[in-house]
Amino acid sequence: SVVLDAARDVAPSGVAVWHGRTPRRRMYLGARTSSSAPFVRENNVRFVVNASNAHLVPRADYAKWARGVEQLEADGVLRRVLRLGWADFASQSLLEDDALQRAVRFIDDALCDGGGGDGDADDDDATLVVHCMQGKSRSVSVVVAYLVTKCGHTLQHAFELVRRVNRGERVNDGFKRMLAELECRHHGLARTTLVDYHRAPRTAASSDDDDTDDACA
Repeated sequence: SVVLDAARDVAPSGVAVWHGRTPRRRMYLGARTSSSAPFVRENNVRFVVNASNAHLVPRADYAKWARGVEQLEADGVLRRVLRLGWADFASQSLLEDDALQRAVRFIDDALCDGGGGDGDADDDDATLVVHCMQGKSRSVSVVVAYLVTKCGHTLQHAFELVRRVNRGERVNDGFKRMLAELECRHHGLARTTLVDYHRAPRTAASSDDDDTDDACA
């Protein structure tokens, strides 16, 4: 089973996930700063999923941070970094080019055998960071997808697990719709289990004029 607890020193909050095969490996959910050198070195971070597009934004502070992550890669501190390049818009597709599933596989590989398939026993306490800008929407979507597809949780339970330690969760409605579709396909459901999804007002993206199958709405 998967156990979640608060992770320290991640803004605004963090999640630690222990995987059954390598119980000392953790997954932290946090903001952009959780992939910066101080946190990476202190917490033995070896793998990073960057669910944001911050590394593509032409701002001096973002560019400095992105160079810092690249230097950690060059120095061998970070073994693998997956950059998804997502914007936090409801219209942003998480499923295009199999991006969300690639992220889930990346996480599973990192937590199971160190991301390289080599079962490196000398690095059993290596950790993984999944982040976006503020740790509220894009990175939460990735972690929730992992909990649903690799750990067998319903979408509702996955969100509940994350919200216990990340009260700042603010996944946008478009992402929730895609996660609901993912849950229905993966678990063979006719209707998503996500309670607040059913309570939310229908948007233009899911209006009565939309020809999308409503079985998973």
